[in-house]
Amino acid sequence: MHLFTVQPNVVLVAHDVNLSIFKTSWLAHHELILEDEIGPELIVSPSLVQIPTKEFTLLVLPDRIQLTIETGISGDSALQHLLRILGGISSLLPHTPFTAMGFNFHNFLVPDIEEDLSEWTVKRFRSPATSAADKYGATELRCGSYFSFDHLEMRVRVDSRPVE
Repeated sequence: MHLFTVQPNVVLVAHDVNLSIFKTSWLAHHELILEDEIGPELIVSPSLVQIPTKEFTLLVLPDRIQLTIETGISGDSALQHLLRILGGISSLLPHTPFTAMGFNFHNFLVPDIEEDLSEWTVKRFRSPATSAADKYGATELRCGSYFSFDHLEMRVRVDSRPVE
């Protein structure tokens, strides 16, 4: 089996984020994003701010602030970015009404299978609800599932679906 983690992200949900604050000069002055991290691909507009770097992308919208970590970045580096950027923003803007924080981990556990992916997913995840696919002569059916539960005062959702 192989485990792959692709672009985990952390979201701060808020009401009325003041996007005009999120200028590169303000971010660099407070060392939230370092000057050498800021490249020419950034987008700053009245409706969104997006700053992609080699290790992360900061996205600021009126209702949320999201930090996406690039694939392959170590857990220690990701944690440092999280603390520096989102921790710094929440400390510098205590008057912003943050309402929730979410963590999205996109993990893929890929087994060593010798059969077709369609056959493998059908054997493990097909439910009676997918029998409608038979009526339409669906071929290469891909099946998945999800479940959710409460853990440590959070709602955790596990979504299992084929992506190939």
